[in-house]
Amino acid sequence: MYEFANRFLSGEQNRKFANENMMGPNTIRVAEEMAMQLSINKSMRILYLGCGCGLSTLLLAKKYGVSVFSQILDIAHWQLQTLQGDGHRRQGCANHG
Repeated sequence: MYEFANRFLSGEQNRKFANENMMGPNTIRVAEEMAMQLSINKSMRILYLGCGCGLSTLLLAKKYGVSVFSQILDIAHWQLQTLQGDGHRRQGCANHG
């Protein structure tokens, strides 16, 4: 059932990346299960708001070959970083613009 998730997590480097950036339990498996309920094809462009560090975005792009435009919506987190003088993005997160 979780073909992509199992293959992705079988690599040590990918598993480490997923563990460091997971925004909830079994993020990739949950995203894969949800995506299987949709009719996704390569010609689609997907807008993903609230993508976290992009693990499920990675699934959509790699497994289905779609173009994904994503944006983190955790405004409070980024405002707090700005107030603390830390203008850097969370280490390991995908670049979401």
